[in-house]
Amino acid sequence: MKNWTIPSLGLVLSVVAAGVFAMDNSLQKSTMFEAQKLIEQEDHDAAIMLLNAAIGEDMNDADAFNLLGYASRKIGDLGAAAEYYATALGINPTHRGALEYQGELYLLLKRPEKAESNLDKLREICGESCEEYNDLAKDLAVYKSGG
Repeated sequence: MKNWTIPSLGLVLSVVAAGVFAMDNSLQKSTMFEAQKLIEQEDHDAAIMLLNAAIGEDMNDADAFNLLGYASRKIGDLGAAAEYYATALGINPTHRGALEYQGELYLLLKRPEKAESNLDKLREICGESCEEYNDLAKDLAVYKSGG
């Protein structure tokens, strides 16, 4: 009887753990969706608060760090934005959104050579037809034209 009980307990714990992970993952997705909505509404401060809570739950969420960088940049906290983009790229060096937004930050900081480096990385990752590459390429062209 003990041989049957112990494997069953292990199975029950595995199923419970899988369910908890699924709930956490679902909650994380919901938080990210809400943060994205707040950013679209230009409520960057509220998005930052929500995203800080999200990374408190998962310090390896490159998407959350990327959005934190974006929201921070939009409120003018360029130092925080730089740190958040670097963290996102430390977690996922091929994160297209972080490479694009970091490139935009570099243009604000008058560092077009670094933005070009990010553009080159995007070209390697997704070619010249992905949205992130095209957006950064347009921003870089505007910057170079003095606009």
